[in-house]
Amino acid sequence: MDAKTVSDQFKAASIVIPGYRHDPRIIEKVLDRYIPALTIMGGAFVGFLAAIADLTNAIGTGTGLLLTVMILFQFYEQIMNQHQEEIPERIRKLVS
Repeated sequence: MDAKTVSDQFKAASIVIPGYRHDPRIIEKVLDRYIPALTIMGGAFVGFLAAIADLTNAIGTGTGLLLTVMILFQFYEQIMNQHQEEIPERIRKLVS
């Protein structure tokens, strides 16, 4: 997503960056500094991980491995969101 979309989401969710005003234009300028670099780093990391998985003949292909990890992480997030109140405090700190 671009900085404008993220700044609009910040405003809708009442998220404030400490030290900056709650104006979407200001937040957009701050996010413009970080989003391009993080996008490139994220893409490079995913490509590196897929290449390593392909080279080492991991279970399936690199892309399949990434898809599996993403699905498992989403499953973990859903479980944590649905059952957060039922999990004892010590275990919640351990898995968070």
